[in-house]
Amino acid sequence: MDRSSLDFLLEVLEGQRRVFYYAKDEYARYLLERQTLPSAQKIKTIANGRWGRLLERPLLKSARGQWGDGLLDFDRLQLLRSVDPLSFRLSFGQWGSERYRSHNWDQTSRPGYNLVLQLNFASDHNRAYQQLIDGRHRHPFKYWAHPSRAADKDFTLAWARIDLSENLDEALIEEVQTDWWKAANEEVIERRHRKRDANGNWREWTTKRTRHSLELEQYEHYLQQVLKAYGEVWAEAMLTATLQFLWEEIGVRRIFYHTYDTGCILKNCKPPKSLYTQLPKRFCFEKTDVSPSFLERRLKQLAPKLSDQPSFWLL
Repeated sequence: MDRSSLDFLLEVLEGQRRVFYYAKDEYARYLLERQTLPSAQKIKTIANGRWGRLLERPLLKSARGQWGDGLLDFDRLQLLRSVDPLSFRLSFGQWGSERYRSHNWDQTSRPGYNLVLQLNFASDHNRAYQQLIDGRHRHPFKYWAHPSRAADKDFTLAWARIDLSENLDEALIEEVQTDWWKAANEEVIERRHRKRDANGNWREWTTKRTRHSLELEQYEHYLQQVLKAYGEVWAEAMLTATLQFLWEEIGVRRIFYHTYDTGCILKNCKPPKSLYTQLPKRFCFEKTDVSPSFLERRLKQLAPKLSDQPSFWLL
């Protein structure tokens, strides 16, 4: 997007408080509700179609045996909502620049800006986290150079970067990423390599990746008792929130998502492969050689580097 389009969009979105709840496999329920169920449908018909893999998710699979008439409808899907979901706050940011830097720091598919949708922890997590750091000002899992919330009391679990067409009918999900979950796990892995001395005490130990002076036991407790549930769902929660936002607030007609190979060339980077292979498959994206209309010029420029026809995921 260009600067003026992004500024207009951020102005429209500003101010409204957005709360988002998520539990494991909620994306499957949401997609079935939105895509296939204006009225009751036969489960067998759904199973044989594009959205059939959603019925194999544990949330749906465990409930199917209770539906003796073989039908799935809106009311039944509503009953599958979790009574104890994780809670989040959604916010918006921006990322990019008018021109590429020499090393493509921005990792955008074209010069310009991305809208950033941020998935932030809510107060229940933040209370436990503040107990962990015990008043310290430095936050060990927060990267200030990435598009997370900048405010000192806001903590972003994950974000999605989104490019949009001028008329807002097409969107490209550029990136789904977490710093918080990755940094927390790296810290514990690093600290587990410490050695005890002859008296059984931990030796003084640091590496360049150590981000805080907290004890290993404190990290272990936070990772296992607080953060584990978020780590199990962060990617599907982030993508579900993104789809819900694009469909229900923006009114996007076609949602594209990078394939791994084409995305690496367009963004000049190599992200975690599973986020651009396994994750879109789980959400029933289908691979296509159709590309977002706003990338036609960029794809022509990169044609010599694209050994095959560029491909995208499309929902």
